[in-house]
Amino acid sequence: MTARFALLGFGRIGRRIARLRPDVSAVLVRPGQEQAARALLPDALVTTSLEQVLATRPRMVVEVAGAGLLRDVAVPVLSAGVD
Repeated sequence: MTARFALLGFGRIGRRIARLRPDVSAVLVRPGQEQAARALLPDALVTTSLEQVLATRPRMVVEVAGAGLLRDVAVPVLSAGVD
């Protein structure tokens, strides 16, 4: 069984991971990145809402957006029981 995971961020690193691992279940993007993310991850939920990402119940998240986002998402992600 493949681990369901979500990407938090869709910059250079997030796009590289998306190309290597198309089994991403959800990706948190900045407004304006939705179309590019959907092109690389057509089967994933693409959203600007952390709540929607967590609703997909990923087993883990990979934060690739930087320290600013990490401060905002760490507590909600860990509170949801996600690695």
